[in-house]
Amino acid sequence: MIARIWRGAVRKQDANAYARYMQDTGLAGYTTTPGNRGVWMLRRDVGEKTEFLMFTLWESLDAIKEFAGDDYEKSVFYPEDDRFLIERDLTSSHYIVDTYASPETPQEQALRTPPRQCPRHPTRLQHDGECLDQPDRSSPDSKVAFRSLSVYVQNSSQSASDRGPSSSIRPSRKRRSRLLSVRASARP
Repeated sequence: MIARIWRGAVRKQDANAYARYMQDTGLAGYTTTPGNRGVWMLRRDVGEKTEFLMFTLWESLDAIKEFAGDDYEKSVFYPEDDRFLIERDLTSSHYIVDTYASPETPQEQALRTPPRQCPRHPTRLQHDGECLDQPDRSSPDSKVAFRSLSVYVQNSSQSASDRGPSSSIRPSRKRRSRLLSVRASARP
């Protein structure tokens, strides 16, 4: 992945109008180009001007060339830029993205967090501290909890004495995992 960065500045009083103009032209140009992976329009006030920094991510150099042309380091300008810009970089900088990290989504956290049996209602799951009766079909977290993890709660909710004298003999971790997946996939 490659990051492309361009910087320009406008008079402070023109900042909002330029931002709208860039949303209609530059952002539209970036996002409709195949291989674009995202656009960030950053801005900050510095004295009597507002600086804009366009940060874009691209799948490849070929994708950038699709947007900017063969001379891809040359900045791309639009018809009204001369009206707004008081400073501008004539070239864009390009960086290879070495590392990317982001916080976990709630869905990823739900998959990592083991399910819990509701202490007040043994046949229900506990999700975010609440005992759930029926899955909330609109919540991805609840779908995950009820589809695959409820099997785990049901199987682990029995104490060793409930399971009988052979309860100390357990299937291997791999076998338990396979059993749980089969049971989970059989659920609606």
